[in-house]
Amino acid sequence: MVWSDAEDDAVREFYPRHGGSWAGWAEVLPGRTKAAIRVRAGRIGVTTTEAKGVARPRRDPYDTAVTRGMSEGRTPAEIDAERHWTPGTAKRVLMGMWAKGERVARKGA
Repeated sequence: MVWSDAEDDAVREFYPRHGGSWAGWAEVLPGRTKAAIRVRAGRIGVTTTEAKGVARPRRDPYDTAVTRGMSEGRTPAEIDAERHWTPGTAKRVLMGMWAKGERVARKGA
């Protein structure tokens, strides 16, 4: 059975948060098995990372590097130099994280 654009949109919307075992799939995509939904998610590039049973999107590796560097007491300029990034990259990453409402760890905080 061919997947419709609407079905693909539903997978993109719900799979990252709920994963393939979500009981709500029966209502959202009637007639599609959980296995078929998992396969389709993989084919269209939708992923999820499950932690403690809650699906969440993967974290940007730049965010991780900046957060780790800041928690170890480095400044954004030091992180840029250490990572061989263009000057100002760590600051832009921080600003993006703050705009998303993410907490950035600081040494001693």
